[in-house]
Amino acid sequence: MVECKKADTKFHKSGDGDNPATYAVDGVLHYSSFLSQEYNVISVAVSGDKPGKIKISSFYQKMEQIELCEEGNSLLDIFSYIARFKGETQAQNIEFGEITKTAVDLNKELNDYSIVEYERCTLVSAILFALQDAAFKASYKERATSKKLEPTPERLAQFIVSSIKHVLKDAEIDGERVSSMIGEYEKIKNHSIAKLAQIKKKKTSGQQDNYVLRDITERLERSILPLITMGDKGYDVLGRFYREFIRYAGTDKKTGLVLTPQHITEFFCEVVGP
Repeated sequence: MVECKKADTKFHKSGDGDNPATYAVDGVLHYSSFLSQEYNVISVAVSGDKPGKIKISSFYQKMEQIELCEEGNSLLDIFSYIARFKGETQAQNIEFGEITKTAVDLNKELNDYSIVEYERCTLVSAILFALQDAAFKASYKERATSKKLEPTPERLAQFIVSSIKHVLKDAEIDGERVSSMIGEYEKIKNHSIAKLAQIKKKKTSGQQDNYVLRDITERLERSILPLITMGDKGYDVLGRFYREFIRYAGTDKKTGLVLTPQHITEFFCEVVGP
């Protein structure tokens, strides 16, 4: 449960904790005292309206218990809250299910636009790369449409590639590797989803406005990017998504990618102890 009373942080918590009508912490604990009669409750109190100056207090109260456990002063990802309620294993199962569903749905969508298996892997990695660039993330939807409200997929494809260059430059990757990677990503611009203003989807009649690149980017931003940015878990989540995506994209022979099974990589990490 979340309680957000006032924009001013001085109304975050009262001195005696007994003013639920005015203060966020007081209010959220007041409601928790009633809800905890039938539920386990995570309570989050928030105050403030400026990034970097927001106050957050979180509490956990087990069903039919008076004691409160303070959870910290930051918002957690949804899977961490699930882990608190149902345990880490259950949270991982739900998280993995979401990742798998996204990988399957994305493959179906790309297949409907006749994007072959090995091209799908390059396209998805390119978009995830570009989304690391703040300028791209803020304006890719505008780049996908002209002033006359017509699709401009070619312009968006060029924006994806140029944004990747910025990300690689900021990461101080050596020039030879950058050239090799950009050479692969440049191929995106030659595909129909990046060249045609109108495009046909399988099992449908007629042409439609080509916003495929924009829509795929939006889907990855909404469903995968938040998982990638989950602190230390981010790279593990990205690895799992990409592994599932390649699995549903096709066989190793089609994609040219061979991934070491996870249980093998985990075993050798335990042996080496990095």
